[in-house]
Amino acid sequence: MGHSLVAREALGAPGRSNKLGRPDPRDNRFVEEIAIRRVTKDTPDLMIPQIQNADAWQMLVDDDCAVLIDVRTETEWRSIGVPDTGATGRDARFVVWTDEHGQPNPRFVDQATDGLHPDTPILLLCRSGVRSNAAAELLTASGYTNAMNVIAGFEGPVGADGRHAGGWKDSLPHRTYRNG
Repeated sequence: MGHSLVAREALGAPGRSNKLGRPDPRDNRFVEEIAIRRVTKDTPDLMIPQIQNADAWQMLVDDDCAVLIDVRTETEWRSIGVPDTGATGRDARFVVWTDEHGQPNPRFVDQATDGLHPDTPILLLCRSGVRSNAAAELLTASGYTNAMNVIAGFEGPVGADGRHAGGWKDSLPHRTYRNG
């Protein structure tokens, strides 16, 4: 799985720590340190668990603490749809990783983890598993020990025919996005 170049972006003022007392990933120095390690391969990559759509759904059904976070853009939510986790008794969270122009969300960690314990199973989903993997890396670096990437994403990878297939929307509950 490739590494996020977004993690290199300067996302905040240096010198802060997060609510877990760890270096704040929005701190320029911390983000650069992660990016340098990834680029130079001086240290092992963060190993983000990769989970299939059906397994993610089963985890949401079986574990009342598990949370699904869709990190796509609002345009994607509106035009393509969103996961419908209503049958689990709780809604998915919708937190953009980057905006429509590719600019990182400087409040991603705070918005994604609001009210969550550091050990909460956090399932991250995007279109095809790339942005959500980067988001899982950032949450893991921020002290959330159970962040996972839903590998096929909402739409799935592009096939030989140029179309996305094998994603959440092909086999699991989904709906039209409703803001709020």
